[in-house]
Amino acid sequence: MNAPLSSALPLPRDWERHVKRALAAAVGLERLALLEVRAGFEHSPDPRAQLVAELDAAREHCAVLAEQCRLLRARLSRVQALRRPQYEPCERLAILTLRSRAGWSTARAARELVLTPKTVASWTARLEEQGPKALVAPRRPVNTFGDAAVELVHHLHDTAPGFGRRKKAEVLLRAGLCLAASTVRRMLERPRAKRPASPQPEPESPSPDDAKQAAAEPAPRVVTAKRPHHVWHVDLTTIPIGPPGRGYWTPWWPFSVVLCWLLSWHLVLVLDHFTRSLLAFRVVRREPSTSDVCAALDDAVHHAGTAPSHLISDQGSQFQSEYRAWCKRHGAKPRYGAVGQHGSIAIIERFILSLKQEFLRRIHVPSTESRMLEAMAAYQRWYNEHRPHASLDGRTPRETLTGAPPPRQRARIEPRARYPIRSGPPVRRARGSLALVVDHVGGFPELPVVGLREAA
Repeated sequence: MNAPLSSALPLPRDWERHVKRALAAAVGLERLALLEVRAGFEHSPDPRAQLVAELDAAREHCAVLAEQCRLLRARLSRVQALRRPQYEPCERLAILTLRSRAGWSTARAARELVLTPKTVASWTARLEEQGPKALVAPRRPVNTFGDAAVELVHHLHDTAPGFGRRKKAEVLLRAGLCLAASTVRRMLERPRAKRPASPQPEPESPSPDDAKQAAAEPAPRVVTAKRPHHVWHVDLTTIPIGPPGRGYWTPWWPFSVVLCWLLSWHLVLVLDHFTRSLLAFRVVRREPSTSDVCAALDDAVHHAGTAPSHLISDQGSQFQSEYRAWCKRHGAKPRYGAVGQHGSIAIIERFILSLKQEFLRRIHVPSTESRMLEAMAAYQRWYNEHRPHASLDGRTPRETLTGAPPPRQRARIEPRARYPIRSGPPVRRARGSLALVVDHVGGFPELPVVGLREAA
């Protein structure tokens, strides 16, 4: 018969001093052994062995969490109830939710979370409270803007009602407040149900003759602006004189034929494609001639200091012989938009639409030439220096010309105190509430210059 273990391995003389260290070391060795055995089961080709390993790992994790909770409860229970740290409103709601999920009674919930039954009952009775002082409240998302940001958006909407949600977002971004266009929309009005899209008619399949004709026609050459003053656009438009929406010009005969002063102004506009800047304009009392177009182009060359390589226009009578001679003298190649094809001169057409919708259709168009020139000069300055463009990544034409970085790459103000910013441009936390500072170019309320300042 073998000798007892105590006689084979005698204990050290001072073994009592090493019991605690030995206990921790033995538990650590046990964990390593279990991990080695469990790894064999986890990599076993038998699915049942893998499930056994997963179940054993889950049980071990639950045992660790239970012991951890027991220790934390034991420490917190030794503190008097009135001196224990209070829970946040969102944590109180989480406790009541956990109680419902686990099916605990009031006494059981109080015992498990080191509370008093009276406290749990008080939280349950005050679940219906609303407002910032509510005892129980849901967790507030970190990405939620406060009422101050909503007030800023409404203030901007009152200042510039002609701006769309994207334009409002770009204007605020230039001022330092980064908002998405969808956020601006939600701040201005409640979300509406999406209307079902109307069914689109199926396109007709082209006939063999049409396919042959399309293949025979050469593809139109597209001119791409590669630098400032590489490609210019020139076009004409008409604006009625008088109050907004009630000008003296009317769409019926004879006023629809005789479009001249005192009924309307005629404008000649020159636009740079790359920077989208308005280079020059001419205000004419009658229908512009080729001389008026060439004079506007001379003003644009004087303003830019150079002539373009390509000049795009429509095929009107003003863009023929004398206009071609001007292009030849300045080394510009004239290019024409397709007749009857929408979008062939889309850049200048979009600018004319912005000019009318944002400004000329919102003011009393003056009947004197000096006042009309002042109004157009104010819009030119505002458009080139203060109006952001989506196609320019939120920059203005002047910033594009000088090579300034887009507003999204500049330092901005963050009004959300809990929003975690870990990357991107520098962010400065708002130390107080933000107020909208609005100035106007030329005294026109329709041409706002928006800024932000921190109010105490």
